[in-house]
This record gives sequence, C-alpha cells and structure tokens, in this order.
Amino acid sequence: VLVAVAALATLGIAVTPAQAATHHTLWAAPGTGTISSAVAKAHPGDTVRLKAGTYFDSVFIPITLIIRGSGWDTVIKPPPSSSSPCDTPASAGTPASMEGLCVVGTVDAQFNPDVTKPVKDDNISDLRLSGFSDSGVFGFNTRGLRVNDVRADHNGGYGIARFVSTDSLFEDNWSSYNGEAGLYMGDSP
Repeated sequence: VLVAVAALATLGIAVTPAQAATHHTLWAAPGTGTISSAVAKAHPGDTVRLKAGTYFDSVFIPITLIIRGSGWDTVIKPPPSSSSPCDTPASAGTPASMEGLCVVGTVDAQFNPDVTKPVKDDNISDLRLSGFSDSGVFGFNTRGLRVNDVRADHNGGYGIARFVSTDSLFEDNWSSYNGEAGLYMGDSP
C-alpha cells in the first residue's frame, strides 16, 4: 500500500481517504402537510419516500432532494387551505400561483433568481399531482432537475414546468387535462 501511495504521489495524484456521504431516507405517510414536514427535516442529498395514498400539500424544496412516491397511487393534491403556496416565506415575493412540488433555487426579495445559486440535481419520481390551480411540479432556478414517472393531470396551469433552469430531464411522464400545457421548459438559457 505504501509503495502504491508513493507511486501515485510521485505522479502528482492526490491520495485522500474516501468519505462516505451520509444521506438519509425519510418516509412520509398520507395526510395533510406530511411531505412538507419530511422536507423540513431533510438535509441536502436526502431522499423523501412517500407511501401510497393521498397527500394534501404544497411543498417548497430549496435544497437537493430526491422525492420518490410509490407509483401513481401516491397522489398529491392541494391542501384544504394554504395562506402561503409551497410554504414559502411571504418575504420571498412568491407569486400566488406557485404551488405543487416547487423546486426553487436562490431568489431575491422580488423573486428574481440568482442564477449563480440554482438548486441542483433534484429528482421527483413515481407519483401523481392533480388539482392544483397552477402547476403540479414547478422548477425555478434549477440545474439538473429530473422528473420521471410522474402523472400530472387536471392542474390549472402546467402539469410539469421549469423556468430559468438548465440541464433538465423530463422522462416517462404522463400529463393531460392541464390548463396551459402538460410539459413546459422555458425562459431559460
């Protein structure tokens, strides 16, 4: 081992011990606000798993997370009442139509994105979003947002949308009966 380390060092290759990332899986059960509660406890890189059933929630996601349902029997609908869509602070200047699963990078007080600080590599999969007045999945100032195996239907605006974002992948989704469009990628470099 010492000979191998010495050989790598003479080649100018740094040798550092491997550090395991400590990512956790948090489970949410059907109900009102349960996804938001799990996301509030999560750290960047964690996975939030959703058991099958119906959830009533709008969720603000400002960090790198994996949100994975248990298939289209995992249904997310708008909460019965919400004074702040996606549970964002009122000072963020959030437009009233932002709801559903909202993956949002850094924004200023007027909700202008800081494109040098996108939220990166979020993944939303294996669930259904239905009945939101605007979007089911909403990405804003993201990089590497991946949405797959999601059913988004009967939403007033977009089923799945992302704005001011790069390197997105929407794959194997099903979208219908949305007011504006099923899938939308726009307002981006």
